[in-house]
Amino acid sequence: MNNFTMRPYRLGAVVGAAALAVSLAAVPATATSSAPSSAAPQSPTEATGAPLQVRFSEPLTTTEVGSYLSDPALGRVQLVTVFPGQPADLTVGIGLQAGPRAAEAARRQLQDGLAAQLASERAEANPAPATTGLLVSAQQALKNGEVAFTRAKVSGARESASVQRLLQRGSTAQPTAPATANTRTSTADTSTAAQCAPNFVPVSDAIGMNVDGLNLRNLTLDFGWTPANLANLKCHGPNVTYEHDFAINNYDGQHFFGSYADYWSSTMPDAYLDTTFDDPAGERYLTIGTSDALKLQANFQYSNYIRTGAGNTRNDWAKLQGQRGHRIPGQCHGTFCIFADATQDIHPAWVICVPDWPVCPVGTRPTSTRP
Repeated sequence: MNNFTMRPYRLGAVVGAAALAVSLAAVPATATSSAPSSAAPQSPTEATGAPLQVRFSEPLTTTEVGSYLSDPALGRVQLVTVFPGQPADLTVGIGLQAGPRAAEAARRQLQDGLAAQLASERAEANPAPATTGLLVSAQQALKNGEVAFTRAKVSGARESASVQRLLQRGSTAQPTAPATANTRTSTADTSTAAQCAPNFVPVSDAIGMNVDGLNLRNLTLDFGWTPANLANLKCHGPNVTYEHDFAINNYDGQHFFGSYADYWSSTMPDAYLDTTFDDPAGERYLTIGTSDALKLQANFQYSNYIRTGAGNTRNDWAKLQGQRGHRIPGQCHGTFCIFADATQDIHPAWVICVPDWPVCPVGTRPTSTRP
């Protein structure tokens, strides 16, 4: 039996009522995302290939970002830091464009992202004290001094002098596995599957979505495991992974969330923002996972948060799934070393209306039955 309590959300809440009118006025009035038709264009990183993933042996400070990420040829960069805390650490990722003002951009993205998430959290009917406390502590740590970035993704060419300089710092490029590593179909790690019960996803979840005063889209997902379901997940061996997949319907090219996350956070251990490389164009995934599911705890409320730019519609439809996978090789924790094994619905397609779920409009659900 589930003995932890999930908080209800004031779904579709806006941080500042006046901001909603301004925000939505900036979005073209388009039809609700529905049946399949055309796919939306890919972002530059998605179109040119998978980003290079780097894990620093010597953390990169916010000041050093200005030196190492000053070359615009590095393209879009994702930086990841971890704020230690109780009862969990807070992993935070930011996205920025490399260039002469990268250090300033990194600090600003952290400040703005933490503030936006805290405002979004406090706007809920029942804010989670643990999450609020972690965010306040992270803000104080940023105010007090440098932040150490431990990981990065860059879209520049591996052969470029700027990328090589990052590697020469003593960082390690994560091995790039074939594209099938990131597909959302089973890669058949079946050695222990017969011994494990099937249900491995969190049994409770809460979904919060809002539009802020800058017209950015905010998504919060709270979830947790019963001992039985978590045992079913961990049963699959020492390299087992888990991803919490929120997918929006894009078969008609209409999408509420933007294609690029400029800020994300998670209280899951060894958390990462999943790459969208090789994802189907008809579905846009907002996914945060853990590369070491053995560290997950039962009866604990985890929280994922993602902030993106505006999409091209005011309304959309979504599904929520959990995906079990495994790492190959086991010592590699990069997203291209993680292979999917099984996916289970938490909320099937397309029952979640965005951003107003669970108060969904009548008769507007997409006719597509694609998973």
